[in-house]
Amino acid sequence: MTNTAGVPVKTVTFRHEAELVVLGLASAGIDAWLVDHHLVSADPLISNAIGGIKVHVREDDEARAREVLAELERPPAEDVCLACGAPMPEGEPRCAACGWSYLTGG
Repeated sequence: MTNTAGVPVKTVTFRHEAELVVLGLASAGIDAWLVDHHLVSADPLISNAIGGIKVHVREDDEARAREVLAELERPPAEDVCLACGAPMPEGEPRCAACGWSYLTGG
């Protein structure tokens, strides 16, 4: 989407940050687009002067987009197994729940 209608839900300084936000929203089924990214891509030093790159969504998606962004920005409570999601104490190479290992990848 390339128009500027919609509601800004996040402002970032750099293009790569904006693309990550758009991808995070897309993974939740929310269409998002960037505003002012062309200016910042042409001259990154202008980002602060124009208020950064804005990530916009449709008005109907605003509340859900803010929820998704809050979840994406929340740090994980603890280390978890990549296979099953069970807690893995720091330094443990193997998941006690499923046997998955960081060392072997399975």
